[in-house]
Amino acid sequence: MDLVTDTRFRRATRIVLGHCLAVVVVALSTASSSDSISVLAVDSAILVPFVAEYDVRANGLIVGTSTVSLSGEAGDTYLLTQKSTSRGLGALLTQRTRTETSHWRLVGGRIQALEYRSQLAGGDDEENSHLLFDWSHGRARNIGGGEHWEVELTPGMVDPLLMQMALAIDLAAGQERLAYRVPRQGRIKTYVFERAGEDTILLEAGSFRTQKITRADDEVDRTVIWSAPDLGYLAVRIAKERAWNVDTDVRLRKLERPARAP
Repeated sequence: MDLVTDTRFRRATRIVLGHCLAVVVVALSTASSSDSISVLAVDSAILVPFVAEYDVRANGLIVGTSTVSLSGEAGDTYLLTQKSTSRGLGALLTQRTRTETSHWRLVGGRIQALEYRSQLAGGDDEENSHLLFDWSHGRARNIGGGEHWEVELTPGMVDPLLMQMALAIDLAAGQERLAYRVPRQGRIKTYVFERAGEDTILLEAGSFRTQKITRADDEVDRTVIWSAPDLGYLAVRIAKERAWNVDTDVRLRKLERPARAP
């Protein structure tokens, strides 16, 4: 490995493990990304606790793992957690663990973000953010490390983890418009995705019939998500081709969740 390639690979490892790759975690019901996310017809079986484990690769080599879990809390409140840890060659280059948590609830049959945390030792302000969603005053505030900021809340605004849930919801509902607003670093960023047909892929966790999704608002890198309808539009694979020749690939390795009643 020459010096240029080694530098690029080390940079890729830091980004893959420091910026947790988005994982679509659960599908609930019909929704519009421009309004509050509706789950009036939610299937309660989809909201049962689960744990999904993924391998994270950089240029074909496993450099980390990512685990996503959903658990219920008091009342109609839920906790979504994603934890990414360096592994293998990634652990030799940079030992890092990033944990993201999202507290959210159902209010009148709608999803509402409450609190989001992202923690990474030695990370920057965004990697160690702490967002509070104050719906009574219509403000989202970052009270984490670095400069504090706030933005105006608008209907349907979600945190980075709930954005993935919103995408799964819209896929299940057959929505064509897939755009999501997320507060980041004192501004509101809009993520746009497009449907790219169906595909059947074979992974360590099994063979899956999937809906293929591509990100449409990124002119530099290319992101593709394979979501499995039979698993509630859980993402079973996420691939990102980067302009500086380091590709990342997240693949489902194991899924644990209670079986649905017949």
